[in-house]
This record gives sequence, structure tokens and C-alpha cells, in this order.
Amino acid sequence: MDGKRALEYFSTYSRASLGMLGVWPEPTRKNKTLAKFFFVLTFGFTFFSVVLPQAIRLIQIWGNLDLISQILSTAELPFTVALIKMIVLLYNKEKMSNLLLSFINEWDKIVNSEQLNIMLKAGKSGRKLSFLCIFMGLLTVHARIPQIIFINFDTWRRNDDEDKNFTLYIEAYFPYNWKYSPIFEITCFIEYVGTFLATVAYTGTDGFFSQIAFHLSGQYHILRLRLLDLVNKTENIKSWTHFDNQLRGIIQVHEHINRCIHILENTFNIMFVAQLLACSLQFCVQGYVLILYSTRENSKSMLFDVLFIVTYLIYQIGNLYIYCYMAEMLQIESFEFAQAAYNCHWYKLPLKKAKFLLFIMQRGRKPVAITAGKFCVLNLALFGRILRTSMGYLSVLITMNNRN
Repeated sequence: MDGKRALEYFSTYSRASLGMLGVWPEPTRKNKTLAKFFFVLTFGFTFFSVVLPQAIRLIQIWGNLDLISQILSTAELPFTVALIKMIVLLYNKEKMSNLLLSFINEWDKIVNSEQLNIMLKAGKSGRKLSFLCIFMGLLTVHARIPQIIFINFDTWRRNDDEDKNFTLYIEAYFPYNWKYSPIFEITCFIEYVGTFLATVAYTGTDGFFSQIAFHLSGQYHILRLRLLDLVNKTENIKSWTHFDNQLRGIIQVHEHINRCIHILENTFNIMFVAQLLACSLQFCVQGYVLILYSTRENSKSMLFDVLFIVTYLIYQIGNLYIYCYMAEMLQIESFEFAQAAYNCHWYKLPLKKAKFLLFIMQRGRKPVAITAGKFCVLNLALFGRILRTSMGYLSVLITMNNRN
């Protein structure tokens, strides 16, 4: 399968999302000026339409626990993380572009149907997961619309010309009077566009990471099979020089995969710090808002409120789980390659040849790892700790609310 076509097909959703924002690392070096224009436009629009207005509003209502929780649970935290993701991807665009070029070369080097099937399975899994990330993000964005329509329905029916008690799409401050039609509707549309762009940045990056992780996982799988095939079929070896060359090639590919994971880790670890901190707080406040919506008396929009916050909570938890799962998958694949060196028929090799496998086993004692800020390894155990921490924060919020 042609490498360029494979990359374009399997990265369809993340490429479309990040390309819209001007941060997709295009390996073919297309118009950089246009990409920078899209980045400035989308970054500026998101910042001034959602993030900054919400930050100002947060300062205005400081001390009101319920309003603070609603603001933090909807946009301020995740959209700030989305802007950080955009900046990091733009800064590392050249490195990620070179990484994608190496992926194209790896597709071109596939030599048999077994390797092709492994890479196709990995590519399809990455494509599906990328679509799921983007779909859940956009579903959350649009789940807010029926909630806002229902909340403002009675206000729209009023015929007086005075300022009306509208509720914005996102709770925020704007330096003009928006409490009458059609200014209210225009303001909501501006917020919707900013929310859409921030969500695309957030979920597009998640899909991009998933695609890369599945590709590297497939490469590890192929490398493991190559090693087992080489050592377990020593009777087919033409000469020990041929064996040495094949083993040298396997070790070189192993080092290449580890370098790719190192590039991936260096690019994403800053994002992960921001996302882990934001998620720890956001799971807490979203749980608090869910309790707030569920216990609010005489609320006509309770069903829509609960549906929105549940959808949002599932989306946020799912995103963090994907990161932790994919990071742990790469770590396991790294360990499994070293384990394959132990499980193969090394005892059939001459002593000098068998010693070569010790280096591979030794590397497996410290598998590759994706970290958050170089101090916290992403895995499912960390995912569980974050959830437990968030529940602890939630109990504190509930206690504070009961005292008040």
C-alpha cells in the first residue's frame, strides 16, 4: 500500500480537524503562510470569544461557588487546554512532520501480507478512535443547544422591549448590552463558533495522538514477529552473516521506533501536564454541577441540564482514558518485544549469537513511557488515581456547599 495514501486515509479526521486550525504537520510542505493565517485566526477567535470573556466573568462572580463551578465545568478549563495544545503543535510542527514522513516510509517498506494486515488493523483502529474522539466532542457542543433553547424559550415569548433575562450559550462577560434580540442571538452564535473551534482543537489532537500510538504499536508487533521468525527458524538461515545482518536490521528498527516514541513524548508531555491538572479539577466541578442540576427544585430544564453535563462528563473522562490507555499500550508493546527475545529459541543459537539477544532483553527492563511533564507516567493506574482525587475534591465542594 502506498505510504502517502495510507497516511492520508487513516488520518482523515485528525488531519481535517488540525488542518482547519493550521497546526497539522503536513509532510509535503504545503503553503505555510496560509497555515499560520488559519492558526492566528482560529486561536484569536477562540481566545476572544470564549476563554477571555469567561475569565473576566469568573473574576466578577468570585465567591459564588455554584456559578464558578458552572463556568469551570463548561469551557474555561478545557478550552484553555485546547489553546495550549494548538501552541504546542505549532511549535513542534517540524518534528511531527518528520515523524509522519518516517511513517510514510514504513508503509512503503511493508514486504508481506501479514505485516500489511497488522498495519491495516492498527490504522483502522486509530481512524475509528480518532472519529470517536471528534464525534463525542461535537456531540457535547451540540448537546448544549437544546438546553439553551429550552432555558430561553419563555424569555423569547415575551413581547416587551426591555432587557430580557437571557442565558448565553456560554456564561461570559461581554462589554456591551446583549440582553435583547438580535444581539443575544449573534453573541450566542459567536460563542458557538469559538466553542466549536476549541473542541476541534481539543479532540483533533486526541485523535492525532491515537493515530500515532496505534501506528507505533503496529510497528512493534511486526518487529516482534520478525525477531521470532529469525531466531526460531535457524534451519532456514543461509549463513550466519545473513543472520547478523537481519538481527542488526531489527535492532536498528527498534531504535527507530524508540526515537519516534521519544519525539511523541517530548511533543505531548506539556499538553498532558495541563490536561491532567485540568481534568482533576474538571471532573470534580462537573460532578458538583451534576448534583446541582439534579437537586434543583422547580427546574423546567432539569432533563436537558442533566443530559448535557452527563454527555460532557463522559466525553472528558473518555478522552483522558484514551490517553492513558494508548500510553500504557505502547509501554506494554515495548516490554513484549523484549519478552519475545526471551521466549524465542535462543538456546538453539551459538553462544556468541545468543548473547546478542541479551541487549534486547536488557532494554526491556526499562520500557518506553509517555509522561506528563517528565515526572508522571501515563497509564491506567494514573487514570484511576485522577478519578479518586477528583472524587475527593468533590466531597470537599459538597461539604462547603452544605455549610453555606
